[in-house]
Amino acid sequence: MATPFALTARALDADHGRAAWWVWGLAMALMAAWSAWFLGGRVVVHEVSQRARLEVAGAALPVMAAQAGSVARAHLSLGREVKAGDLLVELDDRVAAAREAEAEQLHAALPLRLQALRGELAAQQDALRHEQQAALAAQQSARARTSEAATQLDFARDQERRLGAAALLASVAEVELARARADARRLQAQHQQLLAEEQRLAREAQGRDSQAQARQQLLLGQIAMLDGELAQAAAALQRARGERERLRVRAPVDGQLAEAPTLGAGAWVAEGQRVATVLPRGALQVVAAFEAARALGRVKPGQRAWIRLDGFAWTEHGMLQAEVARVGGDVRDGQLQVELRLPEAASLRGVALQHGLTGTVEVALETVTPATLLLRSMGQTPAPPVPPPARAAAPGA
Repeated sequence: MATPFALTARALDADHGRAAWWVWGLAMALMAAWSAWFLGGRVVVHEVSQRARLEVAGAALPVMAAQAGSVARAHLSLGREVKAGDLLVELDDRVAAAREAEAEQLHAALPLRLQALRGELAAQQDALRHEQQAALAAQQSARARTSEAATQLDFARDQERRLGAAALLASVAEVELARARADARRLQAQHQQLLAEEQRLAREAQGRDSQAQARQQLLLGQIAMLDGELAQAAAALQRARGERERLRVRAPVDGQLAEAPTLGAGAWVAEGQRVATVLPRGALQVVAAFEAARALGRVKPGQRAWIRLDGFAWTEHGMLQAEVARVGGDVRDGQLQVELRLPEAASLRGVALQHGLTGTVEVALETVTPATLLLRSMGQTPAPPVPPPARAAAPGA
């Protein structure tokens, strides 16, 4: 019967070490592959945001009441599509409407008065032209009569001189000479009268011109005053319309009502009170907040990113791809704001993307080797040694 030692001896004789060599060879191959991956492999470094939110590219606009008043009518319903200028809330405008009507009546009456004054001015100017033409004709007629009288007076004086010379020779009777002298004096008086008439017509024409010009200046002054009143009335009408318009709250842009409180008729609205919020139409973007100490200088525009939405498992609905568009330059409360751009065809299975959805963002910062990551984690760059504090010099040294 063989002993156990004999069996062990035969087993040792049969063992040639081939299995150990295979094990060691496999271990060395795995070690080489791992070393190659560790030194030459590439891994993507991600940075995860603390929070993120889907937002419309244009910020939501609060709609404020420009003036205090009681609500007359409200056209607010959550989710309503509105266009810029659509009426949202009407405040009681009865007093403002009365002021506007009064301003409109005044503004409508002044042009009629102006038209009447301008018509009167045109009529006076036309009458003045006719009077000037008539006065000029009368002066020309008087000047002609004066010239005729002067000619007759010259003839009578010449006749008087000839008869006086003939009377000295006793060839003409004294009666003829006296008659010639009387005719000369009569014609001289008539000539003086015509000269005075001509001067009187000129003075009268000048006086009428002065009076007509004074009346025209008065009308021009009244027209200028009415022009000023019309401008004031237009400004007052514009103010009245503006005051009435301030009682109407309108949508500032095209969009959707994201906030619409219930405002019944008679409800009081204070000046500056928010009555609605309009979410403008536009493309969706992602606004994320990262820890500034880890993201500042590392997150840059153009980097790829992935968004996981809260409440929607990414394994079921997938993730949204995005691209870093803008990185904020101001750090607040230790957080850095980053805006990411979504592609036009961005979508998730079974999820309707809309403003306000929250989630997290993973940004692909860089691609490095595992060895680099290990060195970074170990703090490859040692901190400079801190020099020992200098000893204080002893007094009197």
